[in-house]
Amino acid sequence: MAGDLKITELTTGTPANTDWIPYVDLADTSMAASGTTKKATKSSLIGATGYTGYTGYTGYTGYTGYTGYTGTASNVTGPTGYTGYTGYTGYTGAASTVTGPTGYTGYTGYTGYTGYTGAASTVTGPTGYTGYTGYTGSVGAASTVTGPTGYTGYTGYTGAASTVTGPTGYTGYTGYTGYTGYTGPESVTASNTITFTNKRITKRVTSAASYTTDTGTSLNSDNLDEFHITAQAGALLFNNPGGTPTEGQSIIIRILDDGTARALTWGTNFRAMGIALPSTTVLSKTKYLGFKYNTQGSITKWDLIASSDQA
Repeated sequence: MAGDLKITELTTGTPANTDWIPYVDLADTSMAASGTTKKATKSSLIGATGYTGYTGYTGYTGYTGYTGYTGTASNVTGPTGYTGYTGYTGYTGAASTVTGPTGYTGYTGYTGYTGYTGAASTVTGPTGYTGYTGYTGSVGAASTVTGPTGYTGYTGYTGAASTVTGPTGYTGYTGYTGYTGYTGPESVTASNTITFTNKRITKRVTSAASYTTDTGTSLNSDNLDEFHITAQAGALLFNNPGGTPTEGQSIIIRILDDGTARALTWGTNFRAMGIALPSTTVLSKTKYLGFKYNTQGSITKWDLIASSDQA
């Protein structure tokens, strides 16, 4: 080492664990009263690592507060649900096949006697009385045997040729008019009113698995009460129903997709009534939609009044 240097004049470095580092031992005064200069390695100057302190205890979780008392029952009545559909009017029954009994035929009046024929003359003699007409036999009850026919009155003698017309004979009595037969059971017609009891009305149903883009002319109010689609395989437009619907007429639409939710759009004659017209099917779930025809004022719409999806 060339000459003595101050510590501040030395080159800076990082000692290794085996490098020597000078230090003054104050307890050793053999070199000087202020201490003796000695050497030590870096590793001998590094003290042992102190103990890691204990981790403090985790505090207790506080108690859960009491649940408040349940309030008293509300005295406000909730909104009333929608009124259900009005049942369909029963179909008109077939015409009665039972004919009422036929009334009795009145008696035929007597036929007057025919006058005697006068001798040949240029003057026509008076015409004789017209003979009585024989009684017509009574009409028997329903039977395979025809009742006896009444006697035919005597025919008057034919007078000689004459150029003078004789007086007309008396007209026989007109027979009594027979009784009017019983009226048969009432039949259903196109316009009469009749009440059905314990009769089942079979709905008119149009059903298809799927439609390509729209319902075409299949949705016709004259031909159906319910419109079913069992496996719709694409987006679908419900065209305005055809036919001639009547005020209050109902149509039920039931639709199920093919395992993929399908977009739905609606013709201009369909109208939402507090329930939005659905824009899509519910994946693999049956959907019911109830429509009622409304002609109030200038409106001619199929109003959506109910919608329900399979749970």
